[in-house]
Amino acid sequence: MKQVHKASAIPLYGVAALWVIYALLLPLYRLWHFLIPVALSVVVYMVLKKRFPGKNYTVQEPEPTTGDAAVDAAIRQGREGIAKLRALNVKIEDPRISWQLDQMETIAQRIFAQVAAHPELLPQLRRFMNYYLPTTLKLLESYYELDSSGAAGSEVTEAKGRIAGMLDTVLEAFQHQLDALFSARTMDINAEVEVLERMMAAEGLSQKQSGPSL
Repeated sequence: MKQVHKASAIPLYGVAALWVIYALLLPLYRLWHFLIPVALSVVVYMVLKKRFPGKNYTVQEPEPTTGDAAVDAAIRQGREGIAKLRALNVKIEDPRISWQLDQMETIAQRIFAQVAAHPELLPQLRRFMNYYLPTTLKLLESYYELDSSGAAGSEVTEAKGRIAGMLDTVLEAFQHQLDALFSARTMDINAEVEVLERMMAAEGLSQKQSGPSL
């Protein structure tokens, strides 16, 4: 989404009305006759522009697509999950948890950016999409519910502690998913390099050949 400013038309209407009234009441057949309404127009426009500055509107920008419906749906779902993670981060006041959620958000954004750039990696994201991300969000929502309830019983404290203590492992799982995507991508790159090397070898070329000497 982006902010768009729409200027008010009232200043222009005010200037137009000034010219109509001036033309009806005063002469406009010499050059200097026009100087007065021009000067007045500037004043009227500035005053009305300050009085009616216009409005800012939030415009929903179209989301970029990959052309693959399944990939686009997964990326959209992921972005919705990231938005929920960010909202929970704002509500949960614990600084340690806030730092962990910042890291999770950054990693999740990189994960979905990688899938958007390389849709063929989507199958590797199933467990992350179907379990890790939604379960993490559910537990964080439970943590916030308990934390904001004002209850201080031992069971509440224990439940909150278990959730908080698990977040380091969750963060590690997020990082592992990102690493796995890049590992798969690296394997693809290495395979492409090997194919190119074999083709060049078949043509009698070698990547070790030096360029022309100076």
